[in-house]
Amino acid sequence: RSAGARARVRVRAVDVANGTQLWSERWEGAADDPFALEDDVVRGTVEAIRARLLDDAGRRGPSDPEAREAYREARRLYASFGAERVADAIAILRKAHASWPSDPWITSALGAALARAWILQGGGSGQMIAEAEELSLRALAIDSSIGETYNTIGILRLQQGEARAAVRAFQEAIARSPLLAEAHEYLGRLLCECGHPEEGMRRLDLAVRLEPGSIAGHWERARTFALLGERERALAALDRSVAQGMGTAQVTQRARLSMWWRDQQMAADLADDIEQSTTLIPLIKENLLPILRAAKRGEPIAQQVEFFRFAAETATGSPRQRAFFHQLSVEFYCVAGLKPEALRALAAAVELPLIDILWMDRCPVLAELREDPSFARSRAIVASRAAEAFS
Repeated sequence: RSAGARARVRVRAVDVANGTQLWSERWEGAADDPFALEDDVVRGTVEAIRARLLDDAGRRGPSDPEAREAYREARRLYASFGAERVADAIAILRKAHASWPSDPWITSALGAALARAWILQGGGSGQMIAEAEELSLRALAIDSSIGETYNTIGILRLQQGEARAAVRAFQEAIARSPLLAEAHEYLGRLLCECGHPEEGMRRLDLAVRLEPGSIAGHWERARTFALLGERERALAALDRSVAQGMGTAQVTQRARLSMWWRDQQMAADLADDIEQSTTLIPLIKENLLPILRAAKRGEPIAQQVEFFRFAAETATGSPRQRAFFHQLSVEFYCVAGLKPEALRALAAAVELPLIDILWMDRCPVLAELREDPSFARSRAIVASRAAEAFS
């Protein structure tokens, strides 16, 4: 309802089986700013539904109150996406798993946390990823209704380059847990990469509504908008990701877009922020700052980009992670004007399970490469993989 300059929205949740009202809330806002009011309504409604699901001991968490508290705290830490907090989540879940080894929720959450820690560490220990797989399959055997378990299996399959299996797992996760933001985000990411950006963006939009603090969700929206040529929308999404903190992910995001757009001011602002940061790892400062400073002055960056070649060739992560490092190499070689090196890096990425056809077709710094016959051959391979993922 609206009256003058004010608008009011009332939302009710009703059990369709018996008509019982489960929850209701009211919001008020400015009638001439409906989007702000909409955001408030969506955020509040989602939180209410999520809370109710989490409080349903028979369906959305351990039944034992103590185990349930440990589970909820671990999931909160897991959602932060910070390496230290994920390590804290693992410690909580290991202790809980020792006490409740047959609880599928604890088992599933521990597998998810180990998988995320492995990704954040850039790979390395095969033991960690093997344990994540074992725990997920064990949780699935105990209770096949937990969407989070399928989500972890999807992440593991995707990291190993099995895109089609990953898509099926994320779809299964959403079927069982429709409010699982991470599954929507991963499925949206894959849809965009495989050349279905319209449908993918709908998934990503839903993901960030379900989890407004999702760094990855906002970044994927920013990346896709940038690839589609919608710079203002890309910047708005990037700002929402950067608002979550000044971590390695946010710095990399800003650096890539500054290079895509050849934006010297954006590179200069990022360089200043990195120099002032007291939390970034030295590796970022030592290797990204020289590139940004050169871009800031409009100077060549040929020497500085060797870091990305070295990172790609020495990476110990999953096949998908190694392909990503090669993508970064391609981009920075292109910016440096090193076409032969960029084509070699692209060929290395295609030897790995690269499926990002949207990037190949729309990344602005790859324009010169698209004239080369070898690019067409690489594109055909990636296009075939992208089509197969959703076949």
